[in-house]
Amino acid sequence: MPEAPKAPPPDDWFTRPVLHVTDAEASVRFYVERLGFEVAWRHEDGGKLVVAEVFRRGCARILASTWPEKAGNGATFVSIDVPPPGAWARETRTS
Repeated sequence: MPEAPKAPPPDDWFTRPVLHVTDAEASVRFYVERLGFEVAWRHEDGGKLVVAEVFRRGCARILASTWPEKAGNGATFVSIDVPPPGAWARETRTS
């Protein structure tokens, strides 16, 4: 009996470090003004910046002040976009 095709790898996944900071606004300003990064997105809570992503030449960082007690530490965020069920089967049938 032939072996069933294996599931394909995710179409797109992207990892980026999360840097815990005490002041997200000051951190974004440093990355933009001093290091030449651009802001990809930002999230405010009650009018105060709490999380933002900055990027430059394929290098991205998430700056988060959501947990002040973690300032100086980091984590890794992994985003995985998986194709909808059946998409891979349809693609391989047409190839």
